[in-house]
Amino acid sequence: MIPSEKARYIVKRLYLDGYTEKEVATELQLSQQAVSKWKKKAFKTIRENMNTH
Repeated sequence: MIPSEKARYIVKRLYLDGYTEKEVATELQLSQQAVSKWKKKAFKTIRENMNTH
């Protein structure tokens, strides 16, 4: 459902693996704000897909 590999990975680490945004950001060498933006994009895509199906 989430087209971006990076967004899928971030959502997996946050929600399935229990990591914090800060931990994921450190792992991916991103800012915490960037991780938050990727997460928001992923959930926006999920919401849009749910509304069309």
